Amino acid sequence: MFKNITHSETSEILFEDRFRQVELATAFKKLVCYNCEFSGIYKFNVQQIRRRPEIQLDNEEEIRSDHLEIWETIPRFAEIPETVKCKNCREVLTVEVTCIY
Repeated sequence: MFKNITHSETSEILFEDRFRQVELATAFKKLVCYNCEFSGIYKFNVQQIRRRPEIQLDNEEEIRSDHLEIWETIPRFAEIPETVKCKNCREVLTVEVTCIY
């Protein structure tokens, strides 16, 4: 009935600078334990990192080459989940880290 479903809701901004924004969000995903084969929909927190479309500059500030290098190393979007344990046997489950450059 369920496929590999993921849903997340943004809740608060943890950090923001001229290059990126880091948000704490709640995600829901159907996971299957490889140890006991228990299957369920889990709710867990994720950090979502978003690169700004352009480097934010102060008044009359120029884009320096080191700023451009930093900005280019940040993924356009990344989602890093917290550790999730099986509800049945407490085994640590694998939740993928999403990273889009």
